Amino acid sequence: MWEAPRAVRDESELLGAYASGARNFAGTQLSGADLRDANLTEVVLDRAQLGGADFAGATLIEGSFSQARLTRSILRGAKLWAANLSNANLVGADLSGATLVSANLKQSDLREAKLNGANLSGANLFKANLLGAQLVGTDLGRANLPGANLAGSMAMEADLTAARAWQCNLADADLRNARLAGASLIGARLDRADLTGAALAGADLSDCSLVGARLDAPADGVATATRCRIDAATYIRSDWDPYTLAAWIDAGAILVDPDHLPQAARDHLATRGEGLTLYLNSPLEPFDRFVVDALIFGVLGTASTARTVEVVALETRGIIRILDDLQANLAALGDVIDRGGWKDPGAMAIETLFDVPQITDAAERFRARLSRIELRGVRGATPPPTPLPEQTDLPEFPGEHTRVDTGIDELDDRPLTTLRVWSGPGK
Repeated sequence: MWEAPRAVRDESELLGAYASGARNFAGTQLSGADLRDANLTEVVLDRAQLGGADFAGATLIEGSFSQARLTRSILRGAKLWAANLSNANLVGADLSGATLVSANLKQSDLREAKLNGANLSGANLFKANLLGAQLVGTDLGRANLPGANLAGSMAMEADLTAARAWQCNLADADLRNARLAGASLIGARLDRADLTGAALAGADLSDCSLVGARLDAPADGVATATRCRIDAATYIRSDWDPYTLAAWIDAGAILVDPDHLPQAARDHLATRGEGLTLYLNSPLEPFDRFVVDALIFGVLGTASTARTVEVVALETRGIIRILDDLQANLAALGDVIDRGGWKDPGAMAIETLFDVPQITDAAERFRARLSRIELRGVRGATPPPTPLPEQTDLPEFPGEHTRVDTGIDELDDRPLTTLRVWSGPGK
């Protein structure tokens, strides 16, 4: 039922009229009003002048503040469930700890606003302006943020789980330890953003920009990074190794300035990890290299051309890469390592090698720490080799993907692709 706006001169008249049943106070001039802890459920204050007003702890559930002026207002701990704040001016407002579940903040102006610890889960922030806003520990789970501007915002430990942030501007935002699992960041700007410790599991980073960003999330955790832009500054600020960079490119990211990468990263991308690569989920141990050489010797025999060409000892993990002239040899080796096949005489060229308990124990410890085995090479470049005894031709791997052009000329001459992946027991 429509209600004509009620004109009031101060907060006392507002509270008295509200108590008598009035709800519509649109256009009211109440700048600086003291309405702390007031119960104003379903109040209508559209277009009201409320600059500097104090609503700390107030109950404003389903209230309407569309186009209201709330600059530097105090809304700490206010209850604003399903409130309408569309197009409201909240510049410099303090909404710390406020509850704004499912609130409508479409195109609202929240520049420099304080929203630390506020609950905006499911809120509509379509094209809202949160430039420089404080969002520390703020709950934005499932929030609607397309086109929103959060540039320069402080959003440490914010929860954006499953948020829709298409074309959202998060440039220079501080997102350390933020939760972005399952978030849709299609076309978002994250240039120079700090994502250290941020959780990106299942996030969609299609067409977003991470130029100059800092992040340590593994590429294999995101849903997709198709056409996501990264650069040498991303690599350096994030303290990546060449393998981490290659993983992001494999996930679909585009490197916009390959010539500015450190030489080690450029060299690695030139071959993109050709051969069989063993990824360990813990640092390398002194016996690991011996185990790998024993496996090559035991599975492929003394005439094998397989050799270990790269051993990378990182702080929390290890990487070992093996090359061979025949991809089938590497596939056979990957199969044996994956299933612990050194206990199966039919899989071994030298059947007695792993009868030595110390070697078997070392191989078992090595296998338990494997997180992934990956075979990369040039598909179709040569006729398929004759399979080894009791081995089959290399099958088509369902996870095969199209190589992303990184702009490095050498890759055009070596169209490497992932041929097969084994998920190790230590995954």
